[in-house]
Amino acid sequence: MLSSTKRLSKKQKLAFYQDPDYCFIVQAEYISTMREALYPLLKSGGIFYSTYVRKDAVDELILVIYVDDILLDVMGEILKVKCRLSSHRCLLDFKCYASDLFEQFDNRQTQSIILQTFNMQFVSGYLVKSKVIKEHFPIHSREEERNKI
Repeated sequence: MLSSTKRLSKKQKLAFYQDPDYCFIVQAEYISTMREALYPLLKSGGIFYSTYVRKDAVDELILVIYVDDILLDVMGEILKVKCRLSSHRCLLDFKCYASDLFEQFDNRQTQSIILQTFNMQFVSGYLVKSKVIKEHFPIHSREEERNKI
């Protein structure tokens, strides 16, 4: 658990931990390198993670990343993500100040924003090549699964 999550209330922690966004499988011996890569994002806020030991491979750790919706909105605006207006059938660059006028980001947009945010801080390809990261993948939102039912 990160020291920065101590500032969160219990309700905020539960909200984050119910809906993880991204997963890294990391070699246990290189966990400090991965933490250093994530540190700038953690320091600025909006990203938290939990670490678990992988049952079938004890020398690997699972880092489950949780991204705050506010960070997604800010990065969506910085990255000029096209988003549909709720009341109209047109796409515009997302704006944080008018976030209630836009539809929520879909899974692809969310994954793209998260990956681009990671790539602004560290080069995931290099970490994969240097065997710090064994695997990495997005975790789909439960909200969309609920909406399909």
